[in-house]
Amino acid sequence: MKKIGLTRITTVLLLSLVLAGCSSLLSYEEEISFEQLPEIIQQLVLQEIDVEQIIEIEKEEEFFRIRYSIEYLNGEEEWELEYNNDGELLSHERD
Repeated sequence: MKKIGLTRITTVLLLSLVLAGCSSLLSYEEEISFEQLPEIIQQLVLQEIDVEQIIEIEKEEEFFRIRYSIEYLNGEEEWELEYNNDGELLSHERD
């Protein structure tokens, strides 16, 4: 009886570790350049700000959904634009 219980616990623990590893494989973030943004997002960003204002651009992928975060300086304040891969504005807020 004790051996079966230990086997179940070991199986559950191993399965938990595998699933935790899989979730990190389905999610990543990387810093990219303006030129690496999809053309539609480049155009939308240029309607809002000048390229010189950009501090950082990140491409984030999570569960096959891609988001682009553009951090920029507006005067003394940092702001962030966030778009999905289709160019839909998801947020525009002070960072």
